[in-house]
Amino acid sequence: MKILFASRYVDPLNPRANQNIVRQARVLQGEFGIDLEILTWPQGNRNGYSDLWGGPVPDEVPTKTPLKVRRGGLSYSVISLPALWDEMAGGNVISENAWTNAVEYGEKLLAALKPDVFHLHHRFGFWWLLESAHRLGIPTVYSNYDWGIACLRSILVNNSGDLCDGVVSPEKCATCIKMGRTKLFGKLNERISETYLGEKILTQLEQSSLTSRKFRTLGAVSKSAKLRSATNYSRVIRVMEKLGHCVTPSPFGAKFFQQFGIADENLTVMPWYHDPITVTPVHSLCAEPFTITFIGRVSPDKGVHLIFEALEKLNEISPVLLRVAGADESEYCSRLQAKYSQFVGKHRVEWRAWSPIDELLRTTDVTIISSTWMDNTPLTFIEAMAYRVPVIAVAIPTITSMISRNVAYLAENNSIESLSAAIKSAALDQELIRSREINFPKILTPYEYSERLVSIYERLIANRAH
Repeated sequence: MKILFASRYVDPLNPRANQNIVRQARVLQGEFGIDLEILTWPQGNRNGYSDLWGGPVPDEVPTKTPLKVRRGGLSYSVISLPALWDEMAGGNVISENAWTNAVEYGEKLLAALKPDVFHLHHRFGFWWLLESAHRLGIPTVYSNYDWGIACLRSILVNNSGDLCDGVVSPEKCATCIKMGRTKLFGKLNERISETYLGEKILTQLEQSSLTSRKFRTLGAVSKSAKLRSATNYSRVIRVMEKLGHCVTPSPFGAKFFQQFGIADENLTVMPWYHDPITVTPVHSLCAEPFTITFIGRVSPDKGVHLIFEALEKLNEISPVLLRVAGADESEYCSRLQAKYSQFVGKHRVEWRAWSPIDELLRTTDVTIISSTWMDNTPLTFIEAMAYRVPVIAVAIPTITSMISRNVAYLAENNSIESLSAAIKSAALDQELIRSREINFPKILTPYEYSERLVSIYERLIANRAH
């Protein structure tokens, strides 16, 4: 059985890359003897984001023959493709011409790699490969890490900042996208793209070798929100109706993808996994103040500023310790560090860069997930559950489906007052939390998760044979 993973964010030697996918690959390869390869299209720092790939990349664009790389004990096929084939995270819909060319390229690529199953993970940039695989009759699996296939903003948050109900329609999504472009440039771009002449000029700018990179850097679009939404929606329906299997970590994810024609038998709800952890009471915390730990990227979408603003309101509880552990190179992070270098009100602050998860979770009372977006069952939540650490979290359906009493202290989306109340409730439960007597949901082990994947692969291959 040969399985081809496809994703960005798959460098096995960078702890900040997505080790979820790397871990799956290693277990499937090592524990189940699967012939597995990872197809990746590294982006470096282009287009305003990086997927942290530190290995070699091919010079030829588009790459005729993938560069074979052995890295961290795993096999990679590395490609470089035209920028016009790449959809920005939460951004543009590539043109019909680009889609057609990309799908045809994908057919040749997959025909050469000859996988028994094509498994797409992050859809960033190349989910058109699913259509390539369908044309070749190769069974397909898609693991849902985000909502970007169907939500052009990728975050399932509407223009007013409220969580979306997840129901997708071209008209609804177009209105959300257009209303969400609040900056003058964005508003102007949308208005110009709605006119015949404006669309023609913008298309020329997008495709010109002289202006295309700047065009994309600015986040400009050549088609109206209405046309982008309609085009994307038709592609989603076409691809998802032929999808072999969809793996999603939450019931919300299942409902989200069923609206695109995926049958119940072709969809599996399977929360993320974690290595088994033996947890004993943390006596070292007894002399420490109540400790709250944020783990992740320090960015506006993670709502880190909300944590500080919520703590500023809490004077009636004993001082707590807030630890912020994650990427700290952004301007947003620098502003927060300057304002809250050591204290937020009477509460102490400890800034950390990326730190070992084991150390953080064994020395905290609770973790906090304050995202302003519809996170897709965050890995930090799964890690906390594995370590039997309660969470203070925004009440999004991708988290609430897994929680029980005392496992999570919930706050309303984007509400500082509600987040303050959740923090206060957790702090007042310090004795219960430190007793380690709370019942937590069972978390799949890497082996159990991979075993279920293998079962899906075998069923797809058997169906193809018949």
